[in-house]
Amino acid sequence: MHVKLIDYIKYTDTFSKSTGLTHEQLRGHVFLLEFDPTFPYEKTIENFVKEAFAHFESVSVFTRKGSAIYTSLANYPVKLFLLSKSPNPQASHGNETYLPANNADLILDSINTLLETCTYANLCLIFDNLSELFLSIGVEKSFNFAKYTIEMLYSKRITALFLLNPGAHDPMVVSLFRGLFSNQARCIKEGVELVKLEKGEGA
Repeated sequence: MHVKLIDYIKYTDTFSKSTGLTHEQLRGHVFLLEFDPTFPYEKTIENFVKEAFAHFESVSVFTRKGSAIYTSLANYPVKLFLLSKSPNPQASHGNETYLPANNADLILDSINTLLETCTYANLCLIFDNLSELFLSIGVEKSFNFAKYTIEMLYSKRITALFLLNPGAHDPMVVSLFRGLFSNQARCIKEGVELVKLEKGEGA
């Protein structure tokens, strides 16, 4: 893997400034981040990652190989969990680990293990994306997965983004998942627009 050499200090607020909040105010929140796939939303995610590195935070990404997010972040020093058709988890080279996309329990176990190895460090997590998960395990199992994961990530040390393409789903399904998240945002041309924010979240 060729790692980008970037002076991350220049990006201390490249993501947070578009929300009107500071990095510290965003930390400790788990967001539903809605996106339009016709818009280069991966640039917004890239800014999120660069800002995390500027604050010496580690980044883990759950995505698919070949996705827009994977292509955008593959050369950054992030930990990649690649959701695939493989029936069993399979460690790959470098920073990549393969997970079966249709096994929510194994994905949850991977998140739990990740949290156990980052007991004291600040962690940023990106889940790309809930819309793809619907196709792999269905809406009901995806809902339960998201519910359990949100509870697992409840911490002042952790900032997480769960991506959702609302245009790909029935409005009732979108509304159902919005109801899970106390913090909601959407990708816009200028970066990120906050829709809902629960103050004082985290423990």
